[in-house]
Amino acid sequence: MPFGLAILANDLSAVQPTWVPPNVKFEIDDMESPWLYDNPFDFIFCRYMAACIKDWPKLVQSIFENLTPGGWAEFQDFDLQYYSEDGSLTESHDTMKWINTLLGAARKIGRDPCPGVSLEKWVKEAGFKNVTHHRFRFPIGPWPRDPKMKEIGMYNLTQVLQGLEGFSLRLFCDVLGWRQEEVVVLTSKVRKELKTRSFHAQYDLSPLYSIAYDEVVRRTCSALDIPFNGSRLLATQKWTKLTVLVFDIFYDNYVPTAHYKVNLPVLLVDYGRTQSYVRVASPEFREAINDHLATQHNYHGWDGKPHHFEDQTSAAAPKYENPRDTSVL
Repeated sequence: MPFGLAILANDLSAVQPTWVPPNVKFEIDDMESPWLYDNPFDFIFCRYMAACIKDWPKLVQSIFENLTPGGWAEFQDFDLQYYSEDGSLTESHDTMKWINTLLGAARKIGRDPCPGVSLEKWVKEAGFKNVTHHRFRFPIGPWPRDPKMKEIGMYNLTQVLQGLEGFSLRLFCDVLGWRQEEVVVLTSKVRKELKTRSFHAQYDLSPLYSIAYDEVVRRTCSALDIPFNGSRLLATQKWTKLTVLVFDIFYDNYVPTAHYKVNLPVLLVDYGRTQSYVRVASPEFREAINDHLATQHNYHGWDGKPHHFEDQTSAAAPKYENPRDTSVL
């Protein structure tokens, strides 16, 4: 990532490294508290918050409201419920007793230990569009036959074994009233079981990314009688005082893997400090945009998907001549 972009990292605990790039800054804060930042963000990344958050919809809404128009958010989180697809992990195993007790304790204090399965719902309810959601299985141990998954399983087993007591003590003792000795005995049994490879335990990771559309775009589509949900962001040009989003909202057959340039109509949404302008681009500018997108696809590979982002904060803001239509929102 270019050093010209400022990166702000947030954590509740003071565990930050001291040797970092000059454009990275850390702060210690509670992300569930009110967000008081002076400026919105172009990209917000939220990861590994399972069993940490009381109000997920509120957090997702805060992320949505603190993104620039056309900004992106990415979430990566777990469904920490252990399971096996072949039935080898059963309720009689100490590992299953441990994880079920752990998840129950987290739910008892209002922290969802399995947010991954609900991320897509929360993100869409907050107003995000173009949501892409995946589900990956994380094996615990080197039991898979696939070499890559076997390696992932070994790394995952290592971190589970190292963190067993750390994961357990606070919830088991403070929430459920267990004695520390009882927790140590149970986690010792779990550690022994996990090393035997007698079952094929796994859990799920759900990465998700999406773009934040805002009211300007919604009103634009409404004014032009174009379905808001059908609009697609193809390119973003960001200047210091202006951000231009290039949308495909007229043409439904744009194929980013096509080996030719598409003559695509372009809508410009210019975000100023006091007013936002919506313009349908002139034929000359439309031609330039289509040339640019074709060049980007050629550069990134013809399988590269929109949207394309360019930071132009050090350049002069553009002027668009002879638009076919201009509307002030």
